[in-house]
This record gives sequence, C-alpha cells and structure tokens, in this order.
Amino acid sequence: MSSGTNVFSKPWVRVVALSIVVSICIQTLPILVQRIVISQYLICNLQFSPEFIKQADYCSAHFSRKRYVGTTELGYFVDPLSVEPRYFEEVERAVAGTIQANVIQWGWETEKEAFAALKAAIQSRTQGNMEKAELIIQHALALAPHHPDILTEYGLVVEMGRKNVVEAEELYSRALSYNPHHPEALIRRARTLPIVEEIDREMLKKLHEKRSYFSRIPKTNMALRKAMKESYFLHIYHTVAIEGNTMSLGQTRSILETRMAVAGKSIMEHNEILGMDAALKFINQSVAYVSYFTLQDILDIHSHVLGFVDPEVAGVFRKSQVGGDCFIILEQYRTGNFGIVAFDVLFCYSFFHDVRYSFEVFVSSFTTVPANMVPGEMEEMVKWLNEEDSLLLDPIERAAIAHYKLVSIHPFIDGNGRTARLLMNLILMQSGFPPVIIPVEARSDYYDTLNAANRGNLRPFIRFIARQTDATLQLYINSATTCDYREESGECSISTAPKISAQQEETW
Repeated sequence: MSSGTNVFSKPWVRVVALSIVVSICIQTLPILVQRIVISQYLICNLQFSPEFIKQADYCSAHFSRKRYVGTTELGYFVDPLSVEPRYFEEVERAVAGTIQANVIQWGWETEKEAFAALKAAIQSRTQGNMEKAELIIQHALALAPHHPDILTEYGLVVEMGRKNVVEAEELYSRALSYNPHHPEALIRRARTLPIVEEIDREMLKKLHEKRSYFSRIPKTNMALRKAMKESYFLHIYHTVAIEGNTMSLGQTRSILETRMAVAGKSIMEHNEILGMDAALKFINQSVAYVSYFTLQDILDIHSHVLGFVDPEVAGVFRKSQVGGDCFIILEQYRTGNFGIVAFDVLFCYSFFHDVRYSFEVFVSSFTTVPANMVPGEMEEMVKWLNEEDSLLLDPIERAAIAHYKLVSIHPFIDGNGRTARLLMNLILMQSGFPPVIIPVEARSDYYDTLNAANRGNLRPFIRFIARQTDATLQLYINSATTCDYREESGECSISTAPKISAQQEETW
C-alpha cells in the first residue's frame, strides 16, 4: 500500500492521471449529453412513460418538443435557393411508407386559434369585407392546412371575393380529399365544377390555335432556328436545376458546347447535364417518331438520363423501397418496437424533413409502389398509353397524366422527375407541340400541383402543364419574324397569334 501511495504522490504521475481523466471526459461528455437530451425527449413524449414522470419538472414546458436538425450539404441535390433550418416535431406521426411533410403539430392552442380565425373570417365575409376575410382565412389555413371547414370557407371567400371559380373549385376539392362527405364542399364543388370544365376546354382550345399558328412558321426561319437552339440549353438547364443542380445557364451551355469542365462544380453535376443532353438527342433521333410505346422506350430514356451519373442503375427498376430501411425503422417505432436505436429513429425521421425541395422530396409525401410491384405497374402504365381512350385525350392532358403516373410509381432509384418530364415532352412533340420548359422558378407550383394530383385532383397539374406549354409556344412565336412567310396576295399569313384572355390567365 505504501508503494502505491508513494507512486501517486509523485507530481508527474498526478499529471498523467489527470490528463487521462480529462481526455475521457472530453470524449464521452458530448455523447452523454446527447443521450440525456434524447432520453428526455423519449421519456417526456412517448406512450410508455409513466404519467408521474411526465408531470414532473423533468418534463416541464421549457423542454421544447421542436428539435432543430440544422442544414447539411447533400451532394448535387443542394438547393441553390436559401434554405431555412429544418426540424421535426414528433416521431410518432411517422407511418410506413407515408411521410406527410410540413404537417403542423396540433396542440389545443393551435386548434383554438384556427377555429377563432375561421369564425372571424365567416363574420367578415357575411359583412361583405372580402379582403379582410381572405387575410383571416389565410391565417387559419396556415394553422390548419388540412381542415375541410377552413378549406371550404377559403373557397367561398375566393369565389365570392375574387370571382376566381377555378381556385375555389381546387379548394373545395382539397376539402373533399380530407372529408369526402363534407356537405358544404360537396354542394359548392358540384356547382363550380361544370364552370371550371368549360374554362379548361376553352383554355385547351386556345392552346391548339396557338400550336397551329406556331406550325405555320417555316422551319427555315432563322429567328425560329436560333430560338430552338437556345431553348435546348434552357430545357437542360431548368430540368436539372429543378433537381438541385447548381450550374448556371451559361455554365450549362459551356459544358454542352465545349465539353470542358467548370471549375468548382462536382462531377455529378457535370454528368447530369451530359445525361440530359444524351436523352434529348435520343428522343429527337428515335423515340419521337414511334407511334406505339413500349416499356423498353421508357427504360431507354432513363438509361440515357443516368448513363453518365450512375450507369449501374441507369435503365434499371429499383429493387428497394424509396427511402431505404427508414420506412421499416419508422414503422417498427410506430407499432411499439422501442428497442431500436433512438439515433436511427431520429435520423430517419429527419431524413424525410431534411431532404431537398426537389422531385425526390415529393415522393416522400405519399406511399410509393413496393419495389416488387414496379414492373407490373409500369406495364399497366404503358398499356394505358397505347389504349384508345388515352389516345383520344387532349395531348396536353395525356402528357400531364403520363407524367404523374410515372412519378407516382417512382420506378427508379434516381432520375424519375427528369424521365417523367422527358416522357411528357415526347407525347407533346408527337402531337406537334414543342418540348415544354418547366422553369426552376416555377418549382414550387410544380410540386404543389403534383401534390394536388396525389390528393386526387389532376386538374391543377394539367393547368400547370398547359400554362408552361403556352409560355413555351409564346417564346418561339415572339422570337420568330412573323412576316417572313407571305401568301401570294402579299398578306402576312401569321400576323396575329391567338391570345389567352386576362381572365383565363388569372384562372390558370
């Protein structure tokens, strides 16, 4: 004992021992703190915790149930726009294969405030103060975005105040998607739907007139040929930018024209651009002239899209569920298996809130087709494309529906959005329309209308595609010299393009 005491009495031994203790504390303390925080969250918020613990100061109101995950760089999916810190509310809301993004956690205070705002909006509407009513109901909708009463009231305010029947019908449809038997929404939608259908028919009629106008411009027109070349670069730039590619339009053009790398950009971003270039050329040279779709056509398009990015999965159906093992982990957690690692639960839940606002995010808001069912679902989709009923649809409607069908199946690990937009443009090109450009600035509307389609209302997405078709046609028409082509009488044969009325543009 004396020898041991003498050893620790030496100063250098004390220094070494103290250094070891400090080193251990530095390495373990952050982990312990993190585990304590997570344990506090689990104890305070999960069903198995005893009530007397939840009621203790340990679970006081000062412990926030909103945990910030923070921002991370995620490869080439990095959003070029500013990104707010992401958070998750409660892991218990996760369900197998279905992650509802942007769901506001309802406490009794939120519910009370939402219904108070609804009551105030109704009062303002009945008094004829529509502007005030709309401001109030917008606040109520922000608090309760899925409540059918609030959605229906918002529809009434829009219909009566702004006379926008199309937007009102969309709101009634949203209300019915959450409560199919809502009496007021049923009555209002039954009244507005015929009006909206007539507006949509007129809109498509005007687009076909504009397509006919465009088709009469000689393809030898130098201004048109220049515009078509520029639109090729625009198409590739916007379709990869929607997915998060950070290349500018000038950089995209430089890569395609010179095949030289851009400093400071990832190989993945370069390969996305080259893949879209290959896919567009493939469509122009071969598939655009087919009259009968096959499953191999879609696989070939995808193989060109991802041919430079990931050749191993290019043109190959996915073999796993979207999101990997996270669906399984969250389902186990939801059904009471609390033996799984808490960090796995938190990572997986944050994954669905942490992903980019890109097309891959869109799929996390609904149940995707199981991997073993993908080939069969794709065969059914191709069968639908070739059916007579499909061929009799307006080409814009058919193209938009085909786009939605493909993304709802989500047959590939990556590149589903790009492939869907190429398939949509292929259908439009076969009907005499130019390839439609969906600008990255319209990304929010793009995903909002896709989500509306997922709720059962395809009309907003079809209108969105029609609006982009009109913009693309107008781009070509504006760039062409309209009087280069004259009749024998000397009159300009394409002097006036058909116009969409201001009312129609507003309802779009």
